[in-house]
Amino acid sequence: MEKYNLREIFLIHGGNQGLTEEVIYKNYDVKNPESNIPVYSGATKEDFFMPKINKNAIIDNKPIKTFYADNNGCIIVVRKGLAGNMMVIRNSFFTITDDAYVLEPKKAFKNKIDLDWFVYKYQSLFIKISSTLEGNATFNKEIALNLEIDLPDFKEQELIGKKIRVRKKILSHIIDIQNLIDIKIKGLKKIIFSEQNHICKFPLSSLCVIDVGKHHYTEEECYRMLNGKTEYITATTKNEGVWFKIKKDPDFYPPALTFTKNGKVGVVFYRNKPFIANPDVGVIKIRKQTPKGFNYPYLQLVLNHILPSIGTLKQGQGKLNINVVKQLEIPILEEKNMELIGSIYKSLYTINNKLNALKENLLLD
Repeated sequence: MEKYNLREIFLIHGGNQGLTEEVIYKNYDVKNPESNIPVYSGATKEDFFMPKINKNAIIDNKPIKTFYADNNGCIIVVRKGLAGNMMVIRNSFFTITDDAYVLEPKKAFKNKIDLDWFVYKYQSLFIKISSTLEGNATFNKEIALNLEIDLPDFKEQELIGKKIRVRKKILSHIIDIQNLIDIKIKGLKKIIFSEQNHICKFPLSSLCVIDVGKHHYTEEECYRMLNGKTEYITATTKNEGVWFKIKKDPDFYPPALTFTKNGKVGVVFYRNKPFIANPDVGVIKIRKQTPKGFNYPYLQLVLNHILPSIGTLKQGQGKLNINVVKQLEIPILEEKNMELIGSIYKSLYTINNKLNALKENLLLD
């Protein structure tokens, strides 16, 4: 095990000042798209869409700084925003805004350090040394340069690095599939909300019984009722809102939809198990007498599109007025079209949930 200061291993490069979103889009070369390179910033994540800019762009009478990551790679470190977050870049020309740094291994260390291992080993420390100023975290470059880095044998690093690269490849494929699912869902919405396909519209309250959760259990109370079969639904969007499974008689039975009415409003989930909900959650049950072909997946897709746009902001928190929800006009299509859209969306929704679970396991592993 060898010890070095970070400044002995890496060169650290700052980004481009004035590289705003507006400037980036103005300097995108439509005629020669191959001349455009990715721009990394304070919003940088593995699955974040990178805008591109012409590599020969001039800003404030100066050519932009560009970088090249070879097969060994270099590291993007977020300076402001998701401060301290790191991402390895390989085999690519790119540039960065002033909200990021580039860590480039010095020649003497290019074959001594596996960058994926380094990110894995030091990511939490990089986030820890980022200071928070007025609610905005900033990466502390000077502290980072003096960090003591323990470098084990390269083969030991590479074993971990290879596992991480395999995981990244799987994650990349998952993201690609989910992007295709999003495109398919947008296509379904286009059909639903095209006026020419509408037979009529009904207020949601005439199609469904709309209720609100009744119980507000604390975490401590839930722990005392654990290991039951009744799902306790809250306005969290993690795990589809299921906070605990508790020993309590359910208030609602499937099939049903729930939607978040406080916090991140308008997220709609399908329920296929008995549940209890807290007051931050709305509950929807389709009435017996509705147009033929009207179904839960179809309605879920419609509401997931409409509800987020009708929320209001109060004291920094999203709110949905239940009376406004009841008056929503729901488009009704031909029976076969609603059935087909519902069937397709149900399949896409199921696949996407499984991919999310796989993604979460890969990130936690």
